[in-house]
Amino acid sequence: MQHILVKQTHTTGHIYVKDEDGHYLFCNDAQARSLGLSIEEIIGRTDFELSTLEVATSYREADLLVIKNGKPIITEERALYNDKHVTYLSTKSPLYGKNKEVMGVVGISFDITDTKEKEQLLLENNAYKIQQQEQQTFKLNY
Repeated sequence: MQHILVKQTHTTGHIYVKDEDGHYLFCNDAQARSLGLSIEEIIGRTDFELSTLEVATSYREADLLVIKNGKPIITEERALYNDKHVTYLSTKSPLYGKNKEVMGVVGISFDITDTKEKEQLLLENNAYKIQQQEQQTFKLNY
């Protein structure tokens, strides 16, 4: 299979293409930067060579679901990069060959870590407010 090298895609999204065995055929500079590697160092490798076993296993499971069903999925994926926990919103779609067989996965992932952290703070704040209201109601009833 032919490898594709593109230096700049001018997007913050991580764009990648993997074959049916999970080898990267393409990735953009955003994907490479997140791994702390060059694009050339990623092409031909799998997530098992680039990430922890836990992260690579979850990525592979999502990829295999797309390959098996031939349908796109949208999923949240979590990882630890540069000692920071990150959350990605990923869309993965089948990569079709000339004979319309699924031969891999095309994906784009966006870092939504800040959004998830704000969401968690909002949930915690709302839970605190509800708890305060319940305590106030309890005091008024007694």
